[in-house]
Amino acid sequence: MTSFSKTSVIKQVLSRIVIYGLFMLLLSQLMFWDAAQPGKEMKFMEATFTEWTQQLILLVMVAIFAHCAYHYSRWRCLSIALAGISMVGLVREYNNFFNEQVFDGAWQSLALLMITVTAILIWKYRHRFWQDLDGYFGSLSSGFMLAGFLTTFIFSRLFGRTVFWEAVMEERYFRSVKNAAEECVELLGYGLLLIAAVEYLFLVLHQKQLLDPES
Repeated sequence: MTSFSKTSVIKQVLSRIVIYGLFMLLLSQLMFWDAAQPGKEMKFMEATFTEWTQQLILLVMVAIFAHCAYHYSRWRCLSIALAGISMVGLVREYNNFFNEQVFDGAWQSLALLMITVTAILIWKYRHRFWQDLDGYFGSLSSGFMLAGFLTTFIFSRLFGRTVFWEAVMEERYFRSVKNAAEECVELLGYGLLLIAAVEYLFLVLHQKQLLDPES
């Protein structure tokens, strides 16, 4: 590795630390704004900065993966799969809206429809799917993706169990503390997933440049 390439790698690493660090700072500030809201007996419920940010992150992820699926055929199958999963997550975030404004169970029906459409599209491009996965796993994006998935959909649920927080606070149990812990960890997970999506876009663009240097 030449000194020039070493310098380039160091710059990339440092720039990511700074940018992603500032992003985490922003997320923590959003959590603080929700915690500091006056006059709310039950904090970190619906209609909060934390909830809105989670929804915005999922929307951005859908846009990134859909963009990659549309413009970069080399990664189309995996991009479709990731876009579909992100859409299901977005619908889940609006579960109360769909259940109350449409019909009870509407969000499950819509999520199932999206899963079905995604599965059909993956089957259509199935000859590329395993090649896409082979090229994806081991990348920086896949590491963030796995960490974000585990944090958002597994650890946050376990960490936010009522029985756990009742054991921690005993007779001083306060549900807003439990809600804050679960929602903030979930937002951290979504932040990691957004970083994974951004790194995925970088990966796709880098691969395109290698295959077509003049583009």
